[in-house]
Amino acid sequence: MNNGGDFANLQMPEIKAKGRGDIVFVVDITSSMTPCIEGVKESFKGFFSNLKKLGVSMDGEDVPWRIKFVTFKDLDCATDTEPKLDTDRPFVSSEEDVNREIDSIEILKFQGCDEPESVWEAIYSAIRKSDWRPAEGKDRVHRVIVVFTDAPPKTEFNTSVLLSEDMDMFDPKNVEDIITFLYNLLAEEKVKIMLYAPENEYYRKLCDNAYKGYYYSVGSEKDVYEGLKNVDYKSLFELLAKTISE
Repeated sequence: MNNGGDFANLQMPEIKAKGRGDIVFVVDITSSMTPCIEGVKESFKGFFSNLKKLGVSMDGEDVPWRIKFVTFKDLDCATDTEPKLDTDRPFVSSEEDVNREIDSIEILKFQGCDEPESVWEAIYSAIRKSDWRPAEGKDRVHRVIVVFTDAPPKTEFNTSVLLSEDMDMFDPKNVEDIITFLYNLLAEEKVKIMLYAPENEYYRKLCDNAYKGYYYSVGSEKDVYEGLKNVDYKSLFELLAKTISE
C-alpha cells in the first residue's frame, strides 16, 4: 500500500491528441483530513508531472489540460474565522504553477464543527464559479470535477453560496431536492464528476444520476483515512485521460 500514490514508474495510458480538459479538484481541508492530506497533495503533483509524458505542450494559451483547486470546510461553523470555501484560485497549466497551488493547500487549524461537511456547496461552487472553457463547439473541452472528502454531506444546503439565479431552484432543506438540483446542474453545464468519499447513499445517488458520474467509496467513515491514502491514483489518472479523450 502507498501513501497517496507512487508515480515514479507510472505507465501512461494512450490518449488522443484531441483530448482537452478543464479539471477542478475539490478538496476537503477540515482538520479531520490531516492523516491523509499530504499524501493526496503529493499525488496531485505526481498526476500533473506525468501529463508531460503525453507529448503535448502545456505552454501557451490553448493548453490541452488546465487544473484548478477548490478547497472547503464546514460553512456552518459560526465561530470559525478562517476561510470556509475558496473558489478564487485560477485555472493553471504549467507544472510550476500547479505545484505552487498544491503547496498552498493547508488544513484549517480550527478543531470545531464535526462532520458532516459542506460538500454540496463546494460542488455547486466549483460548477458555477469556475472559469470553464466552452463545453461545445470546435474548441470544446471536457469539464471534470474530482472531489476528495472524508465526511458525509450535510442534508441541508447553505444558501449563502448561491448565485441569484439559483435562489429559488430547489428546497435547501430537502436533501433529495438538493441532489436533483446538482445533477441537473452538472448536466446543464456538461460537467463530469468523480467523487472519492466514504460510503454514502446521497453521494451514490448524485453520481448515479449525474451527466457522467463516477463514485468511488473509500470505505466506511471509520476506515476513510486509510481509504483515501490508498486510493489507486494510477487508475484515477487513467480514467481522467480516458474521460477527456472521448
